[in-house]
Amino acid sequence: MSIRTRVLLACLLVSMAGLALQLRWTLGEVRLRYLEALEETMVDTAGVLAPHARAATGDLNPQALQVAWAAAREPGLDARIYDKHKQQIDLAAYLVDAHGIVVWDSEDPSRVGADYSQWNNIVRTLRGQYGARATPGASDDPLDAILHVSAPVGPRDAPIGVFTVVKAPSSLAPLERAATGQALLGAVVALGFTTAVMLVVGLWVTGPIAALTEHVSTLRQGERKAPPKLPAEIGELAAAITELHQELDGLSYVESYVQSLTHELKSPLSAIDAHAELLEDETDPAQRTAFIATLRDECNRMRALIERLLDHAALERRDSVSATSVALDDLIRASCAPLQPDCAQRAVTLQCELKSVQMDGDELLIGQAITNLLSNAISVAPANSMVQVTCHNDGALAVIRVCDHGPGVPDWAHARLGERFFRAPIEGRPRGHGLGLAQVAQVARLHHGNWRLFRQGNCTIAELRLQRHPS
Repeated sequence: MSIRTRVLLACLLVSMAGLALQLRWTLGEVRLRYLEALEETMVDTAGVLAPHARAATGDLNPQALQVAWAAAREPGLDARIYDKHKQQIDLAAYLVDAHGIVVWDSEDPSRVGADYSQWNNIVRTLRGQYGARATPGASDDPLDAILHVSAPVGPRDAPIGVFTVVKAPSSLAPLERAATGQALLGAVVALGFTTAVMLVVGLWVTGPIAALTEHVSTLRQGERKAPPKLPAEIGELAAAITELHQELDGLSYVESYVQSLTHELKSPLSAIDAHAELLEDETDPAQRTAFIATLRDECNRMRALIERLLDHAALERRDSVSATSVALDDLIRASCAPLQPDCAQRAVTLQCELKSVQMDGDELLIGQAITNLLSNAISVAPANSMVQVTCHNDGALAVIRVCDHGPGVPDWAHARLGERFFRAPIEGRPRGHGLGLAQVAQVARLHHGNWRLFRQGNCTIAELRLQRHPS
């Protein structure tokens, strides 16, 4: 699982847990606030109706309450309160005297004469305090309870009776369900919004990590490039990784070149050592001259190898070129001229079929690459054959092709072409250093192009493709 996915899941889980806790608290507060609002309304109702239970004579007047209650219920109700359709009065009431004996009950006349003197709401109201109580319902849900809110009839410090309003909070259930539905909808919308924000934040936070991963991947593939611009700590990490890779790459590079140079110098050094021993014992002037010539040839071979190796090392370490305008057709003609003696020696004809091609690049490096391709083709071309070189535009690319009619490269060797010091086994080919095609590959890289060697009929074609205007 990627870091981006983990961050997103972690943020999503935290958001869901936070929203769940918030929703639970909110719904609990909604229920509590509904109950508080209901009780406050019942206090107002009891306070308004309690004086009507007292007759002008100062005695309790249950008959007046009965008449008023019946008159209020007779027409019925038809009220739309948000999502609730109210069609009847949900209130009940009863009246007790100063001793707690029921003298009137709106719902059940048989309760008249019952002793409520021990009920908490009655006791507290008769003492001049606020009297209220809740009778448990069928469950522990507060909405199943029945609320009793009382008000004194007469002076608060010496009431002649207690008027009580009764209401079941279950009538609030539709309102609570509506509020719960809205709260859940709000939670879902909030979760969706939070998820979207977390996704954006996750991409924003992990984007630099993805860029760093891509940069490290390019370093592993051997590309040398500056670290991308990344925020603060990750940018510093990218720079540190790049520096470390350059140091390790430098060590590996030096080790590789030392090994390669050592391997390549073994043969000429062995020849020099052997001929030097023979030269010590040889007295024939002709033989001594031949041995000295061989020593010089081997020294020249080592010198040429070292020079080519130094040139190739400098080429490999370059990341860019100083581009100038290059007329590619003229450059190819100029590269062909010094090779005419080699062509004459091997009885090979060099033919140019060039179109006008203008590009931006390093003229010296491109010339070296062209020379290497031509030299390879001439060295393997049969006597009395032709080596053809062409160039043309292919969109944004400049394409150079060198064709010879030699035996070609074995299939197994194609994968290694362009490796430093690799020499494909081709019969009749003079011994080289194995650096020519490696330099061609580096020139192609520096010009954002590529090269390949393929067979077409009886012709082996080396194709070099370069960006005409590399950015």
